[in-house]
Amino acid sequence: MGYAHSGWISRDGNSLFSMDEFDERNTGANTLVRVIDIRDLSNPWIAGAWTGPNGAIEHNGYTRGDRLYMSHYERGLTVLDVADPRAPRELAFFDTFPASDLAAFHGAWGVYPFLPSGNILTSNMDGAGGLFVLREAAVPSAPPRAPIVRLPVRRPPGS
Repeated sequence: MGYAHSGWISRDGNSLFSMDEFDERNTGANTLVRVIDIRDLSNPWIAGAWTGPNGAIEHNGYTRGDRLYMSHYERGLTVLDVADPRAPRELAFFDTFPASDLAAFHGAWGVYPFLPSGNILTSNMDGAGGLFVLREAAVPSAPPRAPIVRLPVRRPPGS
């Protein structure tokens, strides 16, 4: 690790999700969120990681239940499934800075997933988009079916 900028613990308190703001800029690598096993605080160790699809810098992340909500600068908001903290997987993202996905300090600076309404707040730091109020959409378990079209009842003439 170079610069452990921020971190948040898993629901069970056994893992820490660590965000390093400089590794993407300094190494040219893709986003890397490290999962640190903290069950023994005198001997923490990297137990897993999530690698993003590009070099956008991860910033602040917060867990709510089995999800990690992370502001991801130029990529926007990224949501990871951390039910198994050692093997995070991406569930969703919302691009708040569609101009690029570079390792630069533009776009989503903060996320707040704790509103009672279930809304998620994401804010861009440089005025490019401002504040986003988002809600997770339910993923349908069955494929969508065709809409039901009701045809008018045809009556014979004179009835």
